Amino acid sequence: MLENFLLWLIIGGAAFFAGRNLYRIFSGKNKGCSCEGGCEIPPPQQTIPDLKKPAAKPGK
Repeated sequence: MLENFLLWLIIGGAAFFAGRNLYRIFSGKNKGCSCEGGCEIPPPQQTIPDLKKPAAKPGK
């Protein structure tokens, strides 16, 4: 009996949070990146340097 209650509690909680997430996506209440732009996180200013060494030319 207790196992069934806990199982349905977990399933209900997962369904609640999945529904809330879908509601926020479709209602536009989710902050962050959207179709109109406006990401709150700026793009990185630095790039990762190329770590490959240039290939040695034959004959040198």
